[in-house]
Amino acid sequence: MPRRNHSTSKLWKSTKRCRKLFQQALETRKKELGPEHPDTVTSLHNLATFYYKIGDYRKAEPLFHQVLEITKKELGPDHPDTANSLNNLAELYQLMGDYAKAEPIYQQALQIRKKKLPPDHPDTAAGLNNLASLYQAKGDYAKAEPLYQQALEICKKALGPEHTYTASSLSNLAGLYDEMGAYAKAEPLYQQALEIDQKVFGPESPSTAEILNNLGFLYAHTGDYAKAEPLLRQALQIFTKVFGPEHPDTATTLETLAFLKLEIGQIHEAKSLAQLNAKTRLAILSKILSFASEQQRLAYENKINPYRLFAVLNGSEVDLADAVLRYKGVVLDSLIEDRLVAEASKESQDRDLVGRLTADKRQLGQLQLQTPTTPLTKGSRTSRKKLTKSRASWPSTFPVSAVQGVLWV
Repeated sequence: MPRRNHSTSKLWKSTKRCRKLFQQALETRKKELGPEHPDTVTSLHNLATFYYKIGDYRKAEPLFHQVLEITKKELGPDHPDTANSLNNLAELYQLMGDYAKAEPIYQQALQIRKKKLPPDHPDTAAGLNNLASLYQAKGDYAKAEPLYQQALEICKKALGPEHTYTASSLSNLAGLYDEMGAYAKAEPLYQQALEIDQKVFGPESPSTAEILNNLGFLYAHTGDYAKAEPLLRQALQIFTKVFGPEHPDTATTLETLAFLKLEIGQIHEAKSLAQLNAKTRLAILSKILSFASEQQRLAYENKINPYRLFAVLNGSEVDLADAVLRYKGVVLDSLIEDRLVAEASKESQDRDLVGRLTADKRQLGQLQLQTPTTPLTKGSRTSRKKLTKSRASWPSTFPVSAVQGVLWV
């Protein structure tokens, strides 16, 4: 079904510990059961998913391939479990931005599900939705629309009109129409999805806030600012409360509100929101540069334009210059940090420390930037605190700059 991000579980309290446990489980099962036993394949899948979750896609890819090949051999190329393995690999490629690899794999997985599962099976809806999301990302709306529509009809029929998956399908289709500029089609779908999410998750869930934000953005696009502003403010309040002020969803809503204020001539408030947004974006960029892989960094940089608000706001020349300098400074700090870590890792006594630092920073960054559908669990908060406190344990001889790239909160 349409993918929702959930809170990090207690299992992820220590990246290093989890990786070791998954690797040990895999090696034990390989030795005792053989490399192609179903339990061994499960361990392979778990380790691949672990790397996927922490953003280490290069390590996840070969493991997902192994799972796929063993599943094909043991169950056959047309088994539903083979389709699941294909789908996992395609999702990985889509996240990596490799659409050319993802598309045929998604198509193959969908064909297996259509062939082997009942016509209205939720997994078939998931396959349709995944392929549609890929076409939407590529800008091929003509291919995406009928797939989203089919997925929605299956969800309604198989799960009911008020199921959360139905709400996700409604929101996905609305998002496509919104992106296409077909606002009259998007609005009622967003409203239906919002009604379901508010009923199921409550009025202050991140899922509800996401739809509020999307609907507010739609109204802003159509010039209905009186409807847009309260929805955007409500979304901002929820995002700030659940995720904190330095989260991508918080920043996106801040930016939309700033543009809205600019459109209606409230320049002073627009400027205040723009300054707050710039501060938020800078903090997020620091985190991204600190824990992300090179691919993730480039993908994030392609998504943002940190200067556009100040560029259109009269009298913001100083703010614009300040933003440019600060962003360049953060990037430079990141490059210096990478060099220091690389130099430190050449020394055998520092190699383990570098590995531990990299793993801890990546996990902390993922915890800080995650988008769960519920507030952070106690386990996630504990995990964040442990990672933050661990900085104090680094030896005084270890380069301080190597741990300064992430904003410790």
